[in-house]
Amino acid sequence: MKFIKNFKIKNKLFILVMTSIIFLITISAVGYVYMSQMSNNTKEMYTERLIPIKNINLIRNNNRALDSFVLELIITEDRAKQVDLETKINERFQQNNQLMEEYESTGLYGDEKQNFTHLQEHLKAYERELNEIVALALAGEREQAYTAYSTQLNSVRVSVSGYSDVISDSNIKASEHLNQVNVEMKNQATMIMLFVSLLAAILFTCIGWVIINLITNPVKEIQNLMSKAEKGDFTIQGKVDSKDEIGRLTQSFNSMINGIQGLITQVSQTSEHVAASAEELTASTEMTNKATEHIARTIQELAAGTDQQVHSVGETKKTINEMSEGIRQIAGNAQNVSDTALITSEKALEGNETISNAILQMNSINQTVSLLGDTIKGLGERSKEIGSIIEVITDISAQTNLLALNAAIEAARAGESGRGFAVVADEVRKLAEQSAGSAQKISTLITSIQSETQSAILSMEQAFTEVNEGIGIVNTAGESFQQIQSAVKEVASDILDVSSAVQQMAASSEHILNAINIVNEVAATAVTGTEEVSSATEEQLASMEEIAASSHALAKVAEELKMLIGNFKV
Repeated sequence: MKFIKNFKIKNKLFILVMTSIIFLITISAVGYVYMSQMSNNTKEMYTERLIPIKNINLIRNNNRALDSFVLELIITEDRAKQVDLETKINERFQQNNQLMEEYESTGLYGDEKQNFTHLQEHLKAYERELNEIVALALAGEREQAYTAYSTQLNSVRVSVSGYSDVISDSNIKASEHLNQVNVEMKNQATMIMLFVSLLAAILFTCIGWVIINLITNPVKEIQNLMSKAEKGDFTIQGKVDSKDEIGRLTQSFNSMINGIQGLITQVSQTSEHVAASAEELTASTEMTNKATEHIARTIQELAAGTDQQVHSVGETKKTINEMSEGIRQIAGNAQNVSDTALITSEKALEGNETISNAILQMNSINQTVSLLGDTIKGLGERSKEIGSIIEVITDISAQTNLLALNAAIEAARAGESGRGFAVVADEVRKLAEQSAGSAQKISTLITSIQSETQSAILSMEQAFTEVNEGIGIVNTAGESFQQIQSAVKEVASDILDVSSAVQQMAASSEHILNAINIVNEVAATAVTGTEEVSSATEEQLASMEEIAASSHALAKVAEELKMLIGNFKV
C-alpha cells in the first residue's frame, strides 16, 4: 500500500469509488447473464414444450369429439342433422391438421421427431377410417358403419392415443428438465452474487480503512504541530513521507515555520536597531525643532508683504475691468452702427433697383399710351367711314321705298293681275323702311362713338403728357438714390474701420485683464502658499514635539519587543 500513499487525495477517493463500481458492475453482469439464460430456458419451455402439450391435448379433445359425432351420425336418421355432423367432423379434421403443422413448426429433435411422424401417419389413417365410416353412415349402412367403428377405427384410435401420450410425456420431462436447470442457475447466481458482494464489502472496507488512515493521520499530526506553534514553539518540523496534498501541506507548514523563525530573528535584531535609532531621533528632533521656529517667523513676514501686493493688484484689476467694459460697449455700439450702415446700404441698393424698374415701367407705359392713342385715332377715322356708309344705306332705303310705292301704284292700275306684284312691292317697302330705321339707329350709335372717341383721344394726350413728367421725376429719384448709396457705402467703410480699431482695443484690454488676473492669481497663490507654509511650519513644530515623544515611546516599545521575542523558541 506504500505506492497509494503518494497518490493525490482525489485519486485515493477515486480508487475507493471505482472499486465499489467494479464490484457493482460484476454483480450486475452475473445477474444479467443468469437471468438471460433463465429467460431463454423459460421461453423454450413455453414455445417448444408447453405449446406442443397444449396442441396434443387439443387433438385428443378433437378425436373424442369426432368419436361422438360419428356415433351420433350412425344413429340419427335426420338428413339435416347428418349434414351438420359431417360439417363438424370436417372442421375438427382441419383443426387437427393446423395443430400438427403448428407443432411441427416449433422444432423437433431426436425421438420426438420420430414419434411425431408416427402420430402424423396414424392421424391420417384415423381420418381415412373415419371418412369411410361417415360415408357408410350417410349411405344408410349403419350396421357396417358401427362394425367398422368398433373394430378398425378402435385399433387406430389406440395407436393415436399411445403416440400422443408418448409425445406429451416427452415434453413434460423436457419441461421439468428446463425447470430444474432454471432452479440450478438461480442457485448458482445467488451464490456467486453473495460471494462477490461479501468480497466487495471486505475489500471495500480494507481499502477504505487504509485510505482514511492515509488522510486523517497526517492531518492529526499537523494539528498537533500547530498546537505547539500556538504556544510559541517554532522549533517543530512535520514529517513528509508522501507526495499527495497532505504531503505538500506539511511541506508548506514547515516552510511557514522556517519563515516565522527567520522573521522572529529579524524582528529581534530590528528591535535593537530601533532602540538605538530612537535615541538618535530624539537628538535630531530637538535640533530640527529650533530651525523650524526660525523658518516660521520668516514665513509670517513674507505672508504680510504678499498680502499687500494682492490688495494693490486687486485695485488695478478693478480699474482695468471698468476700462475693458467701456471699450466693449464702444465696440458693441460701433458694431451696431456698422450693421445699420450695411442694412441702409442694402436698402439704398434695393431702392435704386426699384427706381430703375420704375423707369423701365414708365417707358413701357409711355409706349403703350402712344400706341393706344394711335389706335383710338384710327377708330375715329373708321367711325367716320361707317357714317358715310350709313348715309348711303339711308339714301338707298329712301329710293327703295319710293320704288316700292311706285310699284304699288302700278299694281293697283293693273288690277287683279298685278295683285301679287303689289304684295311684293309692299314687302319691299317694309324692308326699305326697316333698313332706314336701322341705319338711323346705327348713325346715332356712330355719332356717340365718335364723341366718346374724341374724349378718349383728349384723355390719352393728357396721360401721355403726365407719363413723360413721371419719367422725368423717376429719373431724378434714381440719381438721388445712387448718390445716397455711394454715401452710405463710404459711411459703412469708415464705421467698419472704427469698429475694427475698437475691437483691437477691446482685445488688448482683455489681454491686459488676463495678465492682471494671472498676476492676481500668482499673488493669491503666493499668499495661500505662505499661509500654508506657515501653517505647515507650525504643524511641523507640533510634529517635531510629537516625534520627540514618539521616539521616547519607541525606545520603550523596542525594549518591550525584545522581552516578548525572548518567549519564542527558534
